[in-house]
Amino acid sequence: MLPTADQINPDKCLDGNCAEVHFLGKSVDAAAAMFAENPLCYQEDLMWMGTEGFCFYFPIYDRYLRSDDACGDSDAVSALAAVLEFQVLESKADLSSIASVIRSLVGYVVNNYSRFDIDHEIYGDVKSRLQSVASRLGV
Repeated sequence: MLPTADQINPDKCLDGNCAEVHFLGKSVDAAAAMFAENPLCYQEDLMWMGTEGFCFYFPIYDRYLRSDDACGDSDAVSALAAVLEFQVLESKADLSSIASVIRSLVGYVVNNYSRFDIDHEIYGDVKSRLQSVASRLGV
């Protein structure tokens, strides 16, 4: 069952409105195709989603980062850290239903860090940020 508008944008905030416009009514496959076309545009939407919407659509991030298209996409990895930090630390979302997906993706990114060409001077220590948020999640 697809997430409702309230599950995507429970707080009815402006950023959530964008997420709702972009994702409402989209299957995971449709959202993944959209995300792959312009990840920089859509990854922030995941930050502002409610827990149910986030848990439903987060696997599109996993698909993208494991794809050949993500090679060299340091922005996507940096944004992944920010999205997870926000969902875990700020919104305190219960992400237990996708903990294994998060665990797997963080492990993949950490183990394949050089694949993403992350410049430490620009992005800082994204690897440590990912590991820290995963640790706080218990994954």
